[in-house]
Amino acid sequence: MDDKIKMLYDVYMEKGLLSPQTSLDQFSKADDGIINSLYQSGIDNKIISSETNIETFKTAWQQQPVMSIQEYIEQEDVKKKDVSVLESGTSVGFETPTQDISPSMKAMSTPEREVTTSQILQDIE
Repeated sequence: MDDKIKMLYDVYMEKGLLSPQTSLDQFSKADDGIINSLYQSGIDNKIISSETNIETFKTAWQQQPVMSIQEYIEQEDVKKKDVSVLESGTSVGFETPTQDISPSMKAMSTPEREVTTSQILQDIE
C-alpha cells in the first residue's frame, strides 16, 4: 500500500474526518466521488493546501500497475536468456594479478589466453 494513502488516512482519522469504523483498506479503495469529498474536507479543514489541486490529490490513490502473469514470465525468460548467453562461450580476458595465486588460476589468468565462462566453471568444479 502506498505511503501517501497511509499518511492521509492517519491525518484524516486524527482530525475526526473519518468514521472510526473506516479501515485503511476501505479508505485506499475510495471511489472518485469519495475522493472528491475527502479533498474538499481536507481543504475546508486546512489539512490540504488550497494550492493543491484535485488531480494532484487524486494521485495518492493511483496504484502502480500490477504485472500480469504473462509479463512476469516474459521478464523471467529475458533474465534466463541473459544468463545463458554468459554461460555459453562468452570470452573473458584476465590480467595477471600481483599477488600469489594457485597454479590452476595462474594458467587461466595469463593475458595471452582467453578463457570462456564454461571453462572457468569446469575448473572451479
